[in-house]
Amino acid sequence: FRAARAAGADMARPKMIVLTDVSNLTVTKLTLQNSPSFHLVPKQSNHVVVDGVTIRAPADSPNTDGIDPSGRDMLFQNLTVDVGDDNIAIKSGRDDPAHPGAASANMVVRDCTFLHGHGLSIGSETNGGVQNLLAENITFRDTKTAIRIKTNRDKGGPVRDLVYRNIKMFDVGQAILITDYYPRVPDQDAPQPIGAHTPDIHHISIEHVTAEGAGTAGGLYGVPERPLHDIKLVDVTIKAAKGMTVRNASATLKGKIETTSGPAIITQERGELT
Repeated sequence: FRAARAAGADMARPKMIVLTDVSNLTVTKLTLQNSPSFHLVPKQSNHVVVDGVTIRAPADSPNTDGIDPSGRDMLFQNLTVDVGDDNIAIKSGRDDPAHPGAASANMVVRDCTFLHGHGLSIGSETNGGVQNLLAENITFRDTKTAIRIKTNRDKGGPVRDLVYRNIKMFDVGQAILITDYYPRVPDQDAPQPIGAHTPDIHHISIEHVTAEGAGTAGGLYGVPERPLHDIKLVDVTIKAAKGMTVRNASATLKGKIETTSGPAIITQERGELT
């Protein structure tokens, strides 16, 4: 991994386990380690249970996601994931005519420990829609991001009805990052026409969260033509070096953000955190 990255090599790295269009799948009591790319991919599948699985890869190994699920009715529990990219990345890159706007839906992630990695992510492919996620009783330690939703105008879609609760974070890079720009967050942006792939992120509740030693509290970055909205942070306490930036987003905070440098909340264009 290190040599290839240093050389700038464009390598098509294989994934360890890919299961496509599978129903009634159970994966339990396995250790998956050092995949060249994603470790476990239950793709466009339904009624999936992943329980008691450990996934490991070097912290600096690129694209070594732990689990990349897409589909419906999935349970992920009792996991330990320590990797170089997303610990879990929920995808929704294909429309499901039977479930418009909710190709990936009804997922539960609970009782997990995420170590190195990029956190519990949604995206960046969300054009099929993501709906009804419950993430609870999760510990993040040394991840670059903890709670993360990422998309953009080329592959955005409806992301809604998400609940994160009973979350503990220790020494993460960013506590909460919800962004309609991937991979970069621009300094400013003009509104564009709303289309089929314009991101639409809303109805998100983040409850009972503590974060110690974060690099930043994070950021909420919507596109100006369709800002993030109905985002609630309830009983959230974040202690970070830097605060939370809010742009093209409307959110409420019942809790506190404490910083060692600069303001706790940075509001920019059309940003509101009250």
